[in-house]
Amino acid sequence: MRARHARSHAARMALLNEQLERANDDKIRRMRQSQIDAATADYARRVQQIEIAAERADITSGQVAFGYIYVEEQ
Repeated sequence: MRARHARSHAARMALLNEQLERANDDKIRRMRQSQIDAATADYARRVQQIEIAAERADITSGQVAFGYIYVEEQ
């Protein structure tokens, strides 16, 4: 799930950065930079929420056994 959020954030940031680069007016540039800052903060907040939820989860994963499986022709 984190990978999906990371891809979504990367696409969002690429769009915002492109819009910032195309902006000529100082007010528009400030607005675009504010959007970038807000998107960065939002992403950090979401990642933190995911990490907290994972720490509180009742279900955990871990290795319980290891070994080999042999397949023989009969």
